[in-house]
Amino acid sequence: MSEVFTSFATSRFINHDKVLNALRSLAKQLIAARPDVIAVYLFGSFATGTATPRSDADIVVEAEEGAAGIEDHAREVFSDAPVPVDLFVATRAKLSEARGIAGRVKAEGVLLHRRAPERISEANSHR
Repeated sequence: MSEVFTSFATSRFINHDKVLNALRSLAKQLIAARPDVIAVYLFGSFATGTATPRSDADIVVEAEEGAAGIEDHAREVFSDAPVPVDLFVATRAKLSEARGIAGRVKAEGVLLHRRAPERISEANSHR
């Protein structure tokens, strides 16, 4: 069960560090479970430090091309987040674009967790 870091009725601020640490832990958990996940990024108000108690966490999961089932698995993992999560899955090619969500991730994104480079090579060799 996730721990509540804010109460919409009583809180006028949010404990950004606790939320960020919880999101990092969940990103690490997802990457440990899925060899086809390369990295997990945070963008939007939590990444820029402008989050309010009503903000959600905007998360991008960078995945290998052709990976299946990641979105469902990521939604399950991040359902334990202390704040609502808006989740997107994108390939490295999609994230290299400079428009839309990819552009925002490039401009303001915070890396929550990345698979070690040698693990990326191992995942690619098992395809």
